[in-house]
Amino acid sequence: MVGQALISLEGSLAQFIKTEQPVRVAAGQSIYHTAVSLGVPATRSFSALVNGQVADLTYQLQDGDYVRLVPQISGGI
Repeated sequence: MVGQALISLEGSLAQFIKTEQPVRVAAGQSIYHTAVSLGVPATRSFSALVNGQVADLTYQLQDGDYVRLVPQISGGI
């Protein structure tokens, strides 16, 4: 049996899912693949926190992980 992780899309990424609550996803896939499967465009830039720690988008989700996807912000002078 494959485990599950919870994933939360925050800020402007939230528009790609139809709930404000974290979504249950199957463990075993990369953060990037999971985000795209939820509707986040492949060209969209974002960062990930797994269990409160910055993680690479190639990280393979593990059973019980809590993932926050946060849009990258740019700007300046």
